[in-house]
Amino acid sequence: MRISTIIATHNRCRTLLRTLERLRDIAGPQGSEEIWVIDNASTDRTVKKVSRQFPDVHLLRNRSNDGPCARNDVLDAARGDYLVLLDDDSYPVDNAAVVAAAYLDTHPRTAVVGGRVVRHDGSPESSAYPTVPVGCGMCARRS
Repeated sequence: MRISTIIATHNRCRTLLRTLERLRDIAGPQGSEEIWVIDNASTDRTVKKVSRQFPDVHLLRNRSNDGPCARNDVLDAARGDYLVLLDDDSYPVDNAAVVAAAYLDTHPRTAVVGGRVVRHDGSPESSAYPTVPVGCGMCARRS
């Protein structure tokens, strides 16, 4: 398995479904990627709708809202050599995840590649903390 995409969500089912559609549109060769969704105790039928519309997506349902930290809950189960960390409203453009994985292939001492995160209006997304990178645009080496 080449890439595991890991998404945390809470009560944003419609947004998540759009993101999963985009991921399906840019997916690599069959068997090269897997997608994990961690549902943080949503009450908007997220699990049911994702299961029905995306049966290949792995789902983990948390009993509480652990926010983006919930992505840690599937690290042992994810099988990819590389882990792409997303929010429910973020997705790589074109082949950005494949390019990030290729970079990590050729730079064995690099652990994480951070992508530029852009909002729908074209403005850059930034962290509230200047020394903390935006977590929804990372590709990390599994090892």
